[in-house]
Amino acid sequence: MRRTIENIIIGILTVALVLAVLGIIISNDVVTKAAFVVLILVAVTYAVLQVMEYFDTLKLDDAKKQRASFWFMVITIVVALTIVCVSIFALADKLF
Repeated sequence: MRRTIENIIIGILTVALVLAVLGIIISNDVVTKAAFVVLILVAVTYAVLQVMEYFDTLKLDDAKKQRASFWFMVITIVVALTIVCVSIFALADKLF
């Protein structure tokens, strides 16, 4: 079930990213700002899911899975923070 939710979230993230780029290209502020808000929400949601998955793997005795899950969680959090920062600058009209 969690994998299905993750796939749906990644799909929404991809669509929001395409809409944000399209809104920037055609200079439509409404589409751009809506896409950036959706990007923020979806990126944070996906990062929270990865943190939950990491804590689930801590219950296992497999150190290799724990290490892989930890690094995937760290990368996901860094990407989510990058998306949030870029989106905040774009929403404040300081980026473009």
